[in-house]
Amino acid sequence: MSIQNQIRLDSLIILTLLQYYPVPTEGAHSWTCSRLLSSQNGNGSVLGFIKTGRKRLFLTDNRTLLHEVEPLCIMDFYVHETQQRRGHGKELFENVLQEEGLSAFEVAIDRLHQSF
Repeated sequence: MSIQNQIRLDSLIILTLLQYYPVPTEGAHSWTCSRLLSSQNGNGSVLGFIKTGRKRLFLTDNRTLLHEVEPLCIMDFYVHETQQRRGHGKELFENVLQEEGLSAFEVAIDRLHQSF
């Protein structure tokens, strides 16, 4: 099975599960972008993706004052199992930072897998 078909299948499984186990709508966010990383060998294979969006967050500072912010968030992140540990995830993340003109500490990460 091609990587693109595997990603499509994985997405379909997740969407099907969400029909039966819906995510709470509080804290809903709007997606601003979904970036795909294609292979460098020219065959156009998709190696992974990263989804970003803006989300309203409440942060405290050193004096415990509460601040409402809406930073760019990494909502979902995936590199195909056969392509992991090769720097593709770092490439995706750095591409987001470059396109958005941000540094890593300006981006929020929303409950990703522990390996991130």
